[in-house]
Amino acid sequence: MKNKSNFSFPKRFILSIKDIDKYNVLTEQKFINGLYYFTILIAIYTLIVTIVSVICLNYLKSDFIKEVEKLPDFKIENNKFSINWDEDIINEDSYFLNNILNTVFGNEISNTAYDTKTKVLLSNKEAPDTIPDEHKNYNGVFIGVYSNRIIFYSLDNSISYSYEDLTNNFGLKDVIDKQELINAVNNTFSARMVTSIFIGFLFSNYLLNLFNVLTFALLGFILAKIMGIKLSYGKVLNIAFSAITLPIVLQLIYKIVRVFTGFQIIHFDILFTIISYLYISASLYLIYKNDKMQKNMQKIKTIKEEIKEQIELEEVEAEAEKEKEAVKKKDRETEKKRKKKTNDDQKPEPQANFKGM
Repeated sequence: MKNKSNFSFPKRFILSIKDIDKYNVLTEQKFINGLYYFTILIAIYTLIVTIVSVICLNYLKSDFIKEVEKLPDFKIENNKFSINWDEDIINEDSYFLNNILNTVFGNEISNTAYDTKTKVLLSNKEAPDTIPDEHKNYNGVFIGVYSNRIIFYSLDNSISYSYEDLTNNFGLKDVIDKQELINAVNNTFSARMVTSIFIGFLFSNYLLNLFNVLTFALLGFILAKIMGIKLSYGKVLNIAFSAITLPIVLQLIYKIVRVFTGFQIIHFDILFTIISYLYISASLYLIYKNDKMQKNMQKIKTIKEEIKEQIELEEVEAEAEKEKEAVKKKDRETEKKRKKKTNDDQKPEPQANFKGM
């Protein structure tokens, strides 16, 4: 079969979803063609996911700014935090952190979903030496913003930063107030940040799906051996590159729906795997049937050729027999003529009659 190395991405994309019966063509492709297709597929998927995620994070950003605007004025100056409110302000939230984590880090393949409550404390007091039990036993993440430091506490683990540390390590301004924080959040999604999100998504999606493809191809290779199909691992890998096309499309749709609605399909990873295996198994079965049909056709062709050769041989033998009979007949006629001539030669010549003389 001719190697169709000029398969375009759109053509292979359509073939990968609706033409399982043509997957045998993919076995004639070079490995680099399959890898190129897979790379473009994941890049397009990641680009769309990045755009959707940034849109969702922009909604969250707007909601967060609205919440910050409701707070009293506050500022960080001379490495000290202060808020224009006499009592501590405590806010419990399960919206912002979970949505950010699910949008940026949530993995629809492994069915990861973040569901964590967050308690934020804003206080003019200095941080206590030990976290009070009411915050320590909180079932979630506790963030204490005290006058001298910020404390993060979750699952018996705590991290503490002084404002001087934050200024030195993260390049914060000497004076940060409420408006400065709002402006900083407003300017969060720069082109550089969006590019960083895209690269991070691309790296994780590529490695995860490449691992899936390698695994699917290995199982497909074992299945091919069981079925008696002579395919190398590289050829089955080319099939696997296309077999995940529909699962990737469904995964993208699910990701968009999940980001905007929170709708979750339990064990979506199993659905992803099942569809991929079905594509590989079905394509191998069709290749097996095609090979078997080709062998039967070849067998029929061979039998026909043998029959034709036999008929031709019989015709040649019949012709030879005719020629042999013709030769024998000619020989008999020749022999008959020879005998007749011999007999004629042996007859006595007639004597002259002299009695009348």
